[in-house]
Amino acid sequence: MKSIIICLVATLAAPLFSAFAQQKIVVTKAEDLPKHTYELQIKDAVTFIQDEKNVLDLAALIKHDLLNDLDTYEIKDKSSLNGIYSKLRVIAVLEKDYVAALKYIQKSRVQSDKESDKLIRGLTTEALVNAFSKYDGTTSTKIGNEVSSFLDDFFKVVDFSLIQEDVEQTKGILEIYSENLVIGQVKGSTQKMLDNNKGKIPGDMVYSLIGSYFDLNFFMPYKNDVYASYATAIELYGIKTEMLDIWEERDSVLLQHNLTNVTIGVWDSGIDISVLPDNQRWNNREEIIDQKDNDQNGFIDDVNGIAYTKEGKKTSQILLPVEYDDKQMDSIKESSKGLMDLIANIQSDEAKELKKYLAAFEPDDFDRFIERLGLYGLYAHGTHVAGIVVDGNPKAKVLCARLTFDHRNIPDVLTVDKAQNWAQMYKDVVTYFDDNSARVVNMSWSVDYDYEFLRPLEINGYGNDVEERKALAKKLYEIERMAFIEAVSSAPDVLFVCAAGNENNDADFAAFFPASLNYPNLITVGAVDKAGRKTSFTTEGESVDVFANGYEVASYVPGGSTIAYSGTSMASPQVANLAAKMLAVNPILSPSQLVDIIVSTATRSDEDILLIHPKNAIEKAKNTRLMEFRWEEEED
Repeated sequence: MKSIIICLVATLAAPLFSAFAQQKIVVTKAEDLPKHTYELQIKDAVTFIQDEKNVLDLAALIKHDLLNDLDTYEIKDKSSLNGIYSKLRVIAVLEKDYVAALKYIQKSRVQSDKESDKLIRGLTTEALVNAFSKYDGTTSTKIGNEVSSFLDDFFKVVDFSLIQEDVEQTKGILEIYSENLVIGQVKGSTQKMLDNNKGKIPGDMVYSLIGSYFDLNFFMPYKNDVYASYATAIELYGIKTEMLDIWEERDSVLLQHNLTNVTIGVWDSGIDISVLPDNQRWNNREEIIDQKDNDQNGFIDDVNGIAYTKEGKKTSQILLPVEYDDKQMDSIKESSKGLMDLIANIQSDEAKELKKYLAAFEPDDFDRFIERLGLYGLYAHGTHVAGIVVDGNPKAKVLCARLTFDHRNIPDVLTVDKAQNWAQMYKDVVTYFDDNSARVVNMSWSVDYDYEFLRPLEINGYGNDVEERKALAKKLYEIERMAFIEAVSSAPDVLFVCAAGNENNDADFAAFFPASLNYPNLITVGAVDKAGRKTSFTTEGESVDVFANGYEVASYVPGGSTIAYSGTSMASPQVANLAAKMLAVNPILSPSQLVDIIVSTATRSDEDILLIHPKNAIEKAKNTRLMEFRWEEEED
């Protein structure tokens, strides 16, 4: 009788429970995403991923949590959902549930906004799944041939112009991706993070073990087959779709006459000011380099600008100091350029040397190699941005402000003291810009709760549990964010131009600052390629106002040579450059007027985004000047 009553109650209550289950918790910010920790004792990560049972048991735990998250939360961010689907599709392949793997690939494509993502997100996994489902348990040769055949057939029928950049990027990565690189990461930074966490492992670290196992056992045996198909596709179809450059027609170079000097703040990782002509360097004439604060403004030797260390403390070095000599830095620069050339499908001497080096690469070298590339990225970044900012504007003068991010795989644990130092830095730097008449400030960087605050706490095993980490991360994040907001609000006559980010996500959901902020004197810039199409990496969102070229943009690096970089870091200074040119022809424009003209003269693309049009914007800036002068004459 009891069991009958229980069944009856359950039947009657089912609609109620079903309705209740549909009331998901809405997640609108990255900081509210669920975080998981796993009780694991892993003494040796490499040994762990060599045991299939270990990996499958762990994959089952992760799968359970991810599916529960999808049932429990309504996540209002496509990038976050795609991250979950990506993990689930890999686990489905490990479990040989190929139907589920294909389902998650399709879910990811539906979630995507970019045309290329809709077509090829998860393409390699799809090719592998297709082959595994046909020839599981047979020879690897048959599987490899099927993978190639699937990819070849796909490339024959797709509009290759929509995916060419992504295919070239994948091909470049495949040229250097190896078992030793995978093992090197597991043996190096992953092992250190596991050791730091003493058995309570954050979910992302745990999943990295699953991903490494997948790459070693399910992808690497067929990497050459995948590479051959990608390379052949570029050779067969890439030449036919040479990218049209829309920016040449839109660009505008100013001549010397009838222009006003414009000071542009380049708030970045530091600048080799020597690469800029004398007339494009801001100079503090009341200061000399003598390790003294000659003008009593609180900064020592600020002849061309100011600088702060990664601890948020003042320093006089506006170019990031490095521990390597010139010869070593040249070697690191060549590796950095080689990597970018490979990704862009450029077979340069640097690319060839990098492939040769990585062919003999030992796993123990992984951390050192990655950290050196990260260091050079910071070392060169600000100089590269400065070159873009002044291009074609003889009246632009760069005022440098250096801030310093941590490039190491295992960064320092953040503290309240450091957050307060950075908070004070934000205020002091903006005051410095304002006091020295900077009209435009470029910020090709972003700060976010998850990567800059929570992640270092997780990596270093801070605290007792997830909630303790999240609470501290939130506190530190708010200290810095509120100080930054206060600083920008205190300088209404300065236009702040910021990069959206390179995470292919939503700036508002991730709560990046400055990218997610909306103020009359701030504009956020996303990246498109030479043809005006969204790049695969660009962050988007309602806060992103306009898009500019951020693909293979050539500019200076320290020492004076030029390299082509890609990123929203290269798109943002295009807009800062434009704003400075507008001020050079019309110095009375306010930040809100600059934003209005830049936005109103932009053209809407087929992807429903606004592409800046420098020539039209500068022309409208000139006309605005004439109209205002006429109005003043009528008033007189």
